Amino acid sequence: MKVQMMGARLDNASLCRVDASNAMMHGVRARGACLDDAVFDGADMSSMDLTGAFLRRAHLRGVNLSRASLQNAQLEGADLSRADLIYAQFE
Repeated sequence: MKVQMMGARLDNASLCRVDASNAMMHGVRARGACLDDAVFDGADMSSMDLTGAFLRRAHLRGVNLSRASLQNAQLEGADLSRADLIYAQFE
């Protein structure tokens, strides 16, 4: 079953080590959220607000991050293989 959280507010939430592979997370606001070591392979994270989020060592293979806001996001060790980052904002 696919997790659907479209439009949810997860500011400062702790989702470390969660497995949300293939989740539908379009437009979710997760500013400052802890997503360290989480698995989001194949997820739709387009238009997400991940400003200041912690995504260290996160599995983001094949993730759709188009139009996502990643300003000040911590991505050390994250696997972004085959991720769609078109129009993603890093500054």
